[in-house]
Parts: sequence; structure tokens; C-alpha cells
Amino acid sequence: MTVQCPTCFEYFEVSEIAPEDFGSQMDYDCEVCCRPLVLIIGEDGELYSQGMDE
Repeated sequence: MTVQCPTCFEYFEVSEIAPEDFGSQMDYDCEVCCRPLVLIIGEDGELYSQGMDE
């Protein structure tokens, strides 16, 4: 799955999300700039990113 970093705006790959993780959040570091972010996994498995300070 591809996600865009909210800090550097680069896209990077995230490994496939397991169905049991749908509807949750997890801390993650951008694969490009290494800044912390939050991955938000929607109930439908859609993936979003959010900066730690948002």
C-alpha cells in the first residue's frame, strides 16, 4: 500500500495491513524523511497518514 508523508509529501510503500487492524491507528516513521507520523487505517482498509502534531 502507498501512503503520502504529511511532512515531506513523498510517497512510500507500507506493507499490507491485516484485516484485524482495520479501524485502528499506529505510529510509524516516514520511509523517506524518517519523521514520525500516524497511520490511520479506516474500517474499509483505506490508509491515511497524519502528522504527529496534527
